[in-house]
Amino acid sequence: MTTTNLKSFQEFVLNRKEHLLKAFFWVVAMLLGTIQAWTYRFSLSSDDAISYLDIGDAYLRGDWDVAINSYWSPFYSWLLGITMAIFNPSPYWEFFVVNLVNLFILLFTLVCFEFLLRQLIRFYQKKVSHQTASGRWLEVPEWSWIVLGYTLFLGASIYWLSVQLDSPDLVTSAFVYLATGLLLRIQTQSQHWVNFILLGVALGFGYLSKSVMFPMAFIFLAVVFFAVGDRRRAVPRILAAFLIFATIATPYIGAISIQKGHLTFSEAGRLNYVWLVNKSVKRYRHWQGEGPGTPEHPTRQIFDNPPVYEFGTPIGGTFPSWQDPTYWYEGLELNFNPKQLIEVIGGNALFYFNLFLGVLIFCYLIFVFIGRGLRASVKKIPENWSVLLPAVAGLGIYMTVIDLTQSFWPTRYIAPFIVLFFAGIFVSVRLLNSRESKRLITSLTLVVLVAVGSNLFDHTSKNVAAMTKERENTQYQIAEGLRELGINPGDKVAYLGTIINNVSWARLARVQVVAEVRYAPTFWNKPPLVRNQIIETIKKKSKAGAIVYRYKGELPDAVPANDWHKIGNTNCQVYFLSK
Repeated sequence: MTTTNLKSFQEFVLNRKEHLLKAFFWVVAMLLGTIQAWTYRFSLSSDDAISYLDIGDAYLRGDWDVAINSYWSPFYSWLLGITMAIFNPSPYWEFFVVNLVNLFILLFTLVCFEFLLRQLIRFYQKKVSHQTASGRWLEVPEWSWIVLGYTLFLGASIYWLSVQLDSPDLVTSAFVYLATGLLLRIQTQSQHWVNFILLGVALGFGYLSKSVMFPMAFIFLAVVFFAVGDRRRAVPRILAAFLIFATIATPYIGAISIQKGHLTFSEAGRLNYVWLVNKSVKRYRHWQGEGPGTPEHPTRQIFDNPPVYEFGTPIGGTFPSWQDPTYWYEGLELNFNPKQLIEVIGGNALFYFNLFLGVLIFCYLIFVFIGRGLRASVKKIPENWSVLLPAVAGLGIYMTVIDLTQSFWPTRYIAPFIVLFFAGIFVSVRLLNSRESKRLITSLTLVVLVAVGSNLFDHTSKNVAAMTKERENTQYQIAEGLRELGINPGDKVAYLGTIINNVSWARLARVQVVAEVRYAPTFWNKPPLVRNQIIETIKKKSKAGAIVYRYKGELPDAVPANDWHKIGNTNCQVYFLSK
């Protein structure tokens, strides 16, 4: 055995513990993700997923009017569309295949995070090498970084994001980790052209997964420019990264800009700002002109009390009113109000503190204070700006454009940036080389592992309890029941439900929801004469063949048994308009 081979073998043996640790966390991550995928195999987390599925189908069949969408970013839809085309699942298993896509994304995210963690450890080791050489300061061992890093990853990806969440946020986090890892690799190890090209690819597809990555791309490129030593040598490489990013992003930007008639990289941020900062217009509602602006083509209100809306044209998809919200809300004006913005920022700051900042500050201060490295550690925080700046930028963007306290699953937006923020802060830790510091590292690592692990255990135990119970595929039963009653793919139906819709059954039945009665209890509280007027209006104005009614609990007494037909054992009734 040569000297080189012997050295490599010795390094492998020495790192065996680290390899086993990583393997353990990978197994745990995929196991937890699989439990989530199977537990929620018959449902979608929200109607957002229906839009992503419809857009994916539209891309594959070349229906560009439906495919090009300035609200829903395309990358997740591409993954869903391609997977559906490959597996061609039956309606019974369609939503499980969506979860399999999410599980594959989790695996990809693990790969990207592993790359980031390796670069972060090398970044830290390079920073502390000249200090630990004197023997005064202690280097945090690699096993501790692995445990802390993967524990934080599990909390972010399994709890804050989740495989059951049918949205692009998990894959966006993967591109954030990959871009940050490449940034650190460029800064500390290699300014090879390949690293810059890969950075451009990560930023380009990151943008196609979530529009927030468009401004973040320029943050990353700026950080790389100032982080490299030889800037003159780095300029053409950064330009190459930018050109790769632009090449990937421009076709989509061009398509949605042509569609909207003005240059735009996304309309989602503007609309969410109006919904969740201005709060002049309610989200998930049919905007009819309240608040600033004049609707150019709103959904059509066809009955006043209770409100009934029709939206069968010109937008396609399963649920046109949510297929492209930007179309129905065109004419709505963004109103910059400093007072409103300050209130939202204050609320989000408190949300951040309760979610992670309070714990971070407490653990950091305890760590460095007991390790007698408080002053040295705090001084080193600014040196980690290349990690902290993207983290703060991402957290800052979401802090100012939406009210996270009023958002659906708010942690999905900020999870990867919290991970980066933790990393940037803890890389600054400097501990005196003592027995107490070594015990402190072990103790804190175990405390974090137990604390996060207990939350994950509690979360997973609920999933396991739900998984062990017999779960009915209610959405499929409704879709199959509609088919048996003569409602075929391509037919139009109206929906009588709740304020927050759940029309997953329509996706499985391949029918289009073209009208809705906004709130079912109001409908049933009306006299029979008014209810009949509503039904006749829906029949004439929407061209729907049936009204589908979903309810919770007991069926209201006002529902006429001879007119409404129960679908199997579900909490769903159908009324045929063409009888």
